Amino acid sequence: IQENYAQTLCSGQSISINGTTFSESNPSGSVTLPNAAQGGCDSIVNVQLLFLPAIQENYAQTLCSGQSISINGTTFSESNPSGSVTLPNAAQGGCDSIVNVQLLFLPAIQENYAQTLCSGQSISINGTTFSESNPSGSVTLSNAAQSGCDSIVNVNLTFAQTITGAYQANTCIGDSLFINGQSFQFDHPSGSVLLLGGAMGGCDSLVNVDLRFYDDTAIIHQTLCVADTLVVADSIFSIHHPSGIVSISGAAYTGCDSVIDVSIDFYAVDTTFVQDTICWYDSILVNNHTYSFEKMEGFEVIATDECDSLVAIQLYSPYDQIPVIDILSKDSICYGEVVKLNAFSTLDAPIYSWLQNDTLLCDSCENVMTQIIRDDYVTLVGTDPIGCQLTTEREFDVLMNYGVYIPNVFSPNGDGINDKFSVYANKKGEKLIKLNIYDRWGNRVYVAENKDVQAFKNDGWDGSYKGKKMGTGVYVYVAIIEFIDGNVREFSGDVTLIR
Repeated sequence: IQENYAQTLCSGQSISINGTTFSESNPSGSVTLPNAAQGGCDSIVNVQLLFLPAIQENYAQTLCSGQSISINGTTFSESNPSGSVTLPNAAQGGCDSIVNVQLLFLPAIQENYAQTLCSGQSISINGTTFSESNPSGSVTLSNAAQSGCDSIVNVNLTFAQTITGAYQANTCIGDSLFINGQSFQFDHPSGSVLLLGGAMGGCDSLVNVDLRFYDDTAIIHQTLCVADTLVVADSIFSIHHPSGIVSISGAAYTGCDSVIDVSIDFYAVDTTFVQDTICWYDSILVNNHTYSFEKMEGFEVIATDECDSLVAIQLYSPYDQIPVIDILSKDSICYGEVVKLNAFSTLDAPIYSWLQNDTLLCDSCENVMTQIIRDDYVTLVGTDPIGCQLTTEREFDVLMNYGVYIPNVFSPNGDGINDKFSVYANKKGEKLIKLNIYDRWGNRVYVAENKDVQAFKNDGWDGSYKGKKMGTGVYVYVAIIEFIDGNVREFSGDVTLIR
């Protein structure tokens, strides 16, 4: 079975039948469709295509330099002045239309502007200012050319420099010079004056003015007593008129006025007050007079450069009489006894410091507990809130009773009573240097060295020698003891051993 397929397409289009593509390059042919006919036979399609050519149009235009146009998303400018743009489905029959673009560009019109101006002048072209700091450049004038395009003005300015002159003169203090409305005098001797249009070409002229003034000024600076005055020419200077300028007309050798600058200082006579709080042992010296606890106030007249001044002295003390201080304790003190020492003073709110033999015991205690050995001295210092101090010392008479006890009998029989012979003392820190015990033939049967006496009382000789119990009898001992005051003494005697 054969069928004919005829179709008109746009240029560039194509169709596909059973895998075979037909286009402008393959517009006709036959395609077999297997088993497509009735009865299962093949069917043949005879294809014949016609193609409509693309519609083309030409677009030519003249633009100004810098302009551009856009056709269907493509921009044409001086850098891309020609080309083709396809407009899909724009032609009759729904085919594409092609626009061929060809642009021409008119060059920008340029003009040069050169001018000579005065220094400080400026011109403005289309909003751009040209001056000495910006003397040249280009300005675009939009649509100013005959064709409606932009016009470019190239500017190049030169500037005539300001003519500068100098004016110097010597003159008297008090004279003035006026130039173009400006005044120059002693306190404004120099400066610059601008003369508008004063130079050739109509530019400004600058004059630098420098006036110099004859120095005909004398200075008088003195120190006087309050009641004194000073007369200069017709002017009187005093404590009510201590300074000023005196001018004597034409008195200087230059013919100018003589100017005298007068300044007077005055020795002070206002009363000076000396006020202080002192301790009873303090004093101050004013005008070779001593002020102290006995003399607390007074006045002193002091002559200075023939002018008198007055000093008023007022001293204060928190006490009506000299305070006292003492150390209170028991009168009789035994060797090594710990005693309580109390402070007594008539000071105002004192703080007490205690020292024993120059060693600090306490720096803020009203009383202390301390052990007295022998030849000890205690220092008490009381300090009141303003820093006044009282000091006292006390040396103690010590009853020298070392309190050593050595028994004369013991019974080492294991009953827990007097089973050992030992040395006993009252004070901690005492040292048994050596203890020797001898039998009646002079043989040493026991020795102890460098023992703490307090600890040794629980130790001692158990009545044996080399592990053998000694028999009942009389034995001799020699004990050497060092006491806490450094004194070393020897004790000797006999002891009876009882079994």
